[in-house]
Amino acid sequence: MRGFLALSVLTLAGCAGRIAVPWDDGPAAPPPRASGSTGARAPDLSTVEPPADVPADDRRMFAEANDVRRRLGLRPFRWHPRLHRAAREHSEEQARHGYMGHGSPDPARDDLADRLRLAGYGPASSWAEIVAKGYDGPRSVTVGWMNSRGHRKILTDPALEEAGFARVGDAFTGNFGTPMR
Repeated sequence: MRGFLALSVLTLAGCAGRIAVPWDDGPAAPPPRASGSTGARAPDLSTVEPPADVPADDRRMFAEANDVRRRLGLRPFRWHPRLHRAAREHSEEQARHGYMGHGSPDPARDDLADRLRLAGYGPASSWAEIVAKGYDGPRSVTVGWMNSRGHRKILTDPALEEAGFARVGDAFTGNFGTPMR
């Protein structure tokens, strides 16, 4: 029953800066820009795989998502440490405050664009976030996300190029972006 309840809530937890979703409550915020950014292209910090010092479950979620993309003939995500930072901080906050969602009790972090900016990610042409709670691990949460139309759309969006995933307790977050060109 626990997985069913989590999945029921999960279907309402997809958030995207570029993708229109049925539960979107208005226009998306402008793409995040790093502090002091002039709009110039940020240095490429992305890598094909997460570094070894990234927690094992975070690396496994990234691998699971890329396995799905490869099976569907899509280019795999590149790991980005600033997307991982934003995902980790959001999962930590959700675990600490006992909630699941895209908002935050802290008004300065209430929007994904705010959290990406605070993590130093940007400038970006598009971004998205998926969250979940109550799953057993990376494989089961990925299956849950793929069984949700909104989350599947984000995980399989060929326009999204970079990703970072984080698990803290039973709080899971995936953040995605495409750098401004």
